[in-house]
Amino acid sequence: MVVDIRFRCKRSTDPVELSADVLVIPLLEGDQQAPAMRRLDRALGRTLLAHARDVGFRGQEGKGLMHRAASGGGFKAVYLAGLG
Repeated sequence: MVVDIRFRCKRSTDPVELSADVLVIPLLEGDQQAPAMRRLDRALGRTLLAHARDVGFRGQEGKGLMHRAASGGGFKAVYLAGLG
């Protein structure tokens, strides 16, 4: 099976302003409480950071978290990519 994936990179200090099918956020370990992350969490009904806590995701290198965006934001899902 071949899947056609199209992507574009855009820098933003406020990820809530972006629109995409999947929003990919690089995250350093321990940065879950950064202002941009808290704004994104609020826009998603405070479910993103709770999901990360529930599964023990803290931004560890090589780890990731896919979160479905049921409400808020211009995207269907958020992928947090751990950078360590």
